[in-house]
Amino acid sequence: MNYLAHCFLSGQNDDILFGNFVADGLKRTKTTLFTPMMLKGIELHRFIDHFTDTHPLVKQSVRILREDQGKFSPVVIDMVFDHFLAMNWHLYSHESLEVYSKKTYKRLDAYLPFMPPNVLRMFDHMKEHNWFISYKEEKGMRQALTGLSKRTRFPSAMDTAWKEIKMHYDELNAHFLAFFPELQWACSSLLTEIISDSESS
Repeated sequence: MNYLAHCFLSGQNDDILFGNFVADGLKRTKTTLFTPMMLKGIELHRFIDHFTDTHPLVKQSVRILREDQGKFSPVVIDMVFDHFLAMNWHLYSHESLEVYSKKTYKRLDAYLPFMPPNVLRMFDHMKEHNWFISYKEEKGMRQALTGLSKRTRFPSAMDTAWKEIKMHYDELNAHFLAFFPELQWACSSLLTEIISDSESS
């Protein structure tokens, strides 16, 4: 899953949201100043990645794009599933995606001093171009995939991936709709356990 899903699955704790959001960009960044809940957010991020990468429906989706996208097919599926989350947002939230996006950017703004420079640059770009909203549009997805293609160390075809995605659009969307509630339930269970442990300690 990509940024929209990771944020959405973080629940209402702001520290967990932050940890989940920055997890991929930490690299060698020291986390000694992070709160226990920020660290739990990093754990949640890794849980989401593992659950997603090992799920049969996700593997099936990856195989659909494997011939065209090769080793980058899992990356493309992460992006596509954020697109489907944005497109099907009304199934998962009572507030609009526009309202959710503004609230989430504002929640993360409070953590700017903790963000590594690479994450901060990305977050500024995210807000400027409102990635969460742009994920809904074909133009936004094309731009996102092209941007990813330019940032890879090795040649990729991600800049042309949307053509292949459109050919299998309904099937991939069906996979997402069946998969995402399972991921939601798993994350909700983990978050309940995290909050319960924190309150009892």
